[in-house]
Amino acid sequence: MTIIKLFSSKYGEEEGKIKYYIIRNISEEIVEAKAGFFSCQLEFGLAVFINTCDRQLINEITGSIRFNLDRHAQISFTIAVSSVPGGIFDLNSLYCSVCKAMEHRYYYNININTVIEQNSVRPFQNWDAEGEAVKIELENSIERVIEQPDATGIRKVFSDAFHKIRQKNFVPQDVNQMFKDIFLKMKFKFDDFKRAVELLDTSGYSYVQQLEMLDTADEIEKLSVNVYTELTKQILYLRSRKDKKIVEVVKDYVAKHYSEDITLAKITGLVYVNGNYFSEMFKTCTGENFIDYLTRVRIDRAKTLLKDVAVKTYEVGMLVGYADPNYFSKVFKKVVGITPSQYRNIVL
Repeated sequence: MTIIKLFSSKYGEEEGKIKYYIIRNISEEIVEAKAGFFSCQLEFGLAVFINTCDRQLINEITGSIRFNLDRHAQISFTIAVSSVPGGIFDLNSLYCSVCKAMEHRYYYNININTVIEQNSVRPFQNWDAEGEAVKIELENSIERVIEQPDATGIRKVFSDAFHKIRQKNFVPQDVNQMFKDIFLKMKFKFDDFKRAVELLDTSGYSYVQQLEMLDTADEIEKLSVNVYTELTKQILYLRSRKDKKIVEVVKDYVAKHYSEDITLAKITGLVYVNGNYFSEMFKTCTGENFIDYLTRVRIDRAKTLLKDVAVKTYEVGMLVGYADPNYFSKVFKKVVGITPSQYRNIVL
């Protein structure tokens, strides 16, 4: 006894019914012409039981089904085949066997209609230390992309991960669980990632829910690349808005406190970000680093004060944040090209 199980891609309810009847009619017509059979409907597919174990005949039947569905129906599908010698009394073990064969469609190209035989598939590898190593490497790669958002790098991250996953042939359920775990961990660890998810998750199905609906590595890789790419773009947008607000706060603070002792540590403490991030962010938003900006504000203010004869030249430096007159004169000359005294003589 042999069972042929056909699995088509998921369609909408109405279209799915039409596709199912096309598959059933073509399959039963072909099998009826070649061997005795009976069929039954299964979730997302059709099972055809054939009263033979003749390999040549089975190959002819599956080849004909594949050819006709491909040519006349244009349906994406997978055919799984399993045989046992016990006939009708072994239907349960026969069905379990073909279901195991169908699970291997996870690693097949979804764009190529495929026949999978249970006796020829490579056994799945259980999730072990190698699986955890793949998970940790993928987590670290995704974290780097989130910390330094790079939408163009997402595709390579998942391409590399799935290359290792396909090589190891891990149990599909374990692979899907890994992607769910990593996604939820990123939401917990990064506030802007969580916010990006909330803003983009308006389709009715979350990434985790969509993972549960898909059953091939190709589909999951494509989904993951698309979702993480959009999330990365959203994170960049959110950080851009946040960064601009931070720059506005810093500029306002400098405008009011330029005469005081202002350090990078004081500024980063004011806006609650680390020094490296602030320095890169400020230069990205303004085109100049923070110290240069602070110096420019102070020197511009010094130029104004130097036009006021009531203010002594040495006092100007103190009024714009330079306690040492010599250092003030040195900085002023570096920026303007002449000393404060020379500048005053020119403008007065």
